Amino acid sequence: MTYVNKGQFYTVSFDYIPDLCKPLKSPTVKSQLMIVFREDKTYEEEIKTWQFWHSRQHSVKQRILEIDAKNSSGMIGQIEEIAHNAIQFYWNPTEQSSVKVTDFIRSIFYNFKSRNSAIHLLSHRIFQISIAVQCLSTDFSNQKGVKGLPLHIQIDTYDENDNTDVPFHRGYCQIKVFCDKVR
Repeated sequence: MTYVNKGQFYTVSFDYIPDLCKPLKSPTVKSQLMIVFREDKTYEEEIKTWQFWHSRQHSVKQRILEIDAKNSSGMIGQIEEIAHNAIQFYWNPTEQSSVKVTDFIRSIFYNFKSRNSAIHLLSHRIFQISIAVQCLSTDFSNQKGVKGLPLHIQIDTYDENDNTDVPFHRGYCQIKVFCDKVR
């Protein structure tokens, strides 16, 4: 479980470690990052719950999930807003991360223990996206003082050349969204 502040941007890092038993068919993958409930809700109930939240907002343009594209890196093309609670983007997991060679050499000479971690860092591929959650779990109830619905960040990643609706990888984490109290 992770605690996040409503409206504050957090960086989500994608780290690809190749699986020799299940190699990618394409150098490009598609990932969908979404805020979901994941518990005891049918697809139709989840849609109604999101529509209920959206109907209570001050603007029709209000989104549950915001992106800071300027502080995101490694994506191919634009980030697509596919729903009020979801985004989609493409990235290349085989592209090397941007680690400075001078930092790598410095870590070898000045801190011998970190040599392996520096090599490990150079061999990984990293993609980062900066997101903010714009809702509280209590936003989905008409009653005051109700605990609220548990929310999850879910990321589905698809191999672009794999013609299937089944994700290559799915990751998720329960989040508790809080709001700083105004004094």
